[in-house]
Amino acid sequence: IGFLCQFGRLPTLSRLNARHNELTDLKGALAGCTALTDLDLRNNKLPKVPPEMGGLTNLIRLALSYNSLNSLPSEMGELRKLRDFGIVGNHIKVPNQQVLEAGMDFVLEYLYSMGQAEEVGGESNGQLILDGMAFTEFPQEVLTLKTLTLLSICSNQIVDIPPQINHLVALQKFYASDNRIKRLPDQFTSIFFYY
Repeated sequence: IGFLCQFGRLPTLSRLNARHNELTDLKGALAGCTALTDLDLRNNKLPKVPPEMGGLTNLIRLALSYNSLNSLPSEMGELRKLRDFGIVGNHIKVPNQQVLEAGMDFVLEYLYSMGQAEEVGGESNGQLILDGMAFTEFPQEVLTLKTLTLLSICSNQIVDIPPQINHLVALQKFYASDNRIKRLPDQFTSIFFYY
């Protein structure tokens, strides 16, 4: 990562090609590279994408294929200009496969929604709206958002609500209309359920 740390001091750098190396960590390396529009990190050994990647809001092309990634940080939802996003050849579990298969715009919208609901600097808006995202399964990563007060999964194709939803102790409102839910989890008493 030594040479990459230097790039943080290059605020006008617009293109970085570091593919086919042995990079294992990017933390802090690209934070100051706010002018980057094209970042190619294919075929490295990166186990994760640092959250500060979401600060590279001018990125149009991001190539992360063939690394060791198992998740994408919600901060990547801030990459609203992104048009070319390569992540094949990784073992990404978060977001789930259904989200990944829906395409880049869907992935970014999902990550953005998750980012809005997550606790950031001790504060959270506590709301997660995943309406009309064509989910057939309840997204398990939602169950990690312990400060969530409102969850809306309306107009999807979800059949089952996992019993672990009871672990969302701050949840006060749950909107789930227009799905295919067959039954509610046992002991589903601590929140208000809205159809």
